[in-house]
Amino acid sequence: MTREAGKRGLALTICLFAFFISSARSAPHADDKPDARRAAENVNAFAFDLYALLAKNNPANLFFSPQNISEAFAMLHAGAGGETADELRRVFHYGETAQADMGALRAALNAAGDAAVLEAANAVWPDISLSLKESYRLTLKNNFGAEITQLDYRNDTDKAIQTINDWTQKQTRGKIRDLIARLAANTKLVLTSAVYFKSNWDAEFPKADTRKQPFRKADGTAPEVELMSRSGLIAYCAGDGFQAVRLPYRDGTCAMLVVLPEKQKDGRFAPLDPLASNDVFRRIVEGMQWTEVIVRMPKFRNEARYELSDYLRRAGLARAFSPGAQFDGISDTPLLVDQVAHKTFVDVSETGTEAAAATFVGVRAMAGPPRPKPEPIEFRADHPFLYYIVESSARVILFMGRYAGPEAGK
Repeated sequence: MTREAGKRGLALTICLFAFFISSARSAPHADDKPDARRAAENVNAFAFDLYALLAKNNPANLFFSPQNISEAFAMLHAGAGGETADELRRVFHYGETAQADMGALRAALNAAGDAAVLEAANAVWPDISLSLKESYRLTLKNNFGAEITQLDYRNDTDKAIQTINDWTQKQTRGKIRDLIARLAANTKLVLTSAVYFKSNWDAEFPKADTRKQPFRKADGTAPEVELMSRSGLIAYCAGDGFQAVRLPYRDGTCAMLVVLPEKQKDGRFAPLDPLASNDVFRRIVEGMQWTEVIVRMPKFRNEARYELSDYLRRAGLARAFSPGAQFDGISDTPLLVDQVAHKTFVDVSETGTEAAAATFVGVRAMAGPPRPKPEPIEFRADHPFLYYIVESSARVILFMGRYAGPEAGK
């Protein structure tokens, strides 16, 4: 978490990303036709890279929005040059048409049907002393639909913070409050990106069938959880050491994929984190078959907050945080990234799912094939599992999580 940030708030399927940029250094590439599926492939590749970093030496629950983080950094990438732009391309798997592709993906997300609420929004908040280049303004407007509002960070910090927090609260339908608590005195630019999702299941879990059952955690404990249950014709896939189901939401726009390690011959469950790979994800998506399945999985609610600066440095994004940052495409004022924070919320119940994520980046002045079975298959998620909320047309991972079990005090 950043020294200067200190943000709170977040809930439901909302994703908000903010960059704080300070004074320190382009033009977007866009020749090919914008492609939402191409953007989705880039987002998904980044999702598994970030998961590996977040999961390392961390057995707790995880939940984040790779789509939200990728879109926020795509706005930054639009104004980057030189080695800074190269690092952003490598870390986020951006192609030559990243900004246009992200714009196409955002348009696809906002075109969700009436039965599901899926909304993505962006905003850019330059200091009154920072002059944004016109080419950058046009890219923000045309590819990201971003609102641009000047604020006075130095002389009216509290009002600037309140303005950004009010926007965040509005975009997330009141689920993310007080995203920003403090800003660095030399903040020159804040980029925010939000995504909100809420939908009922296409087939709900009967509440009368929910039972308290033990959940076998990796540490050997087995606290009780409320285990939901439903059966029927469900998209199912099994591979080497895992089972997976696809649980669609009401209008089919999005679905939850749940990936469950299978029990091995020695009675232990197969390792979970190796299943968090792009290769396994693709095999699951492409290998689903309709099968009679009994699904049992817990109701759960999880909130998380991540200060991503250190994780992104470990991923290879170093120059953007240094005095050598090259953001000449944004402004003639030298700039570098100072803070990156991401906060999420998810609530899964018998009726459906709400999820949300928020990210902010501050910039300051420089000083397997399926196995059909004739009988109903039991998919019993009473031990740690992976889950994804995926937009169906582009197959983009909106949210990715690991449920490791209930946590003390939460």
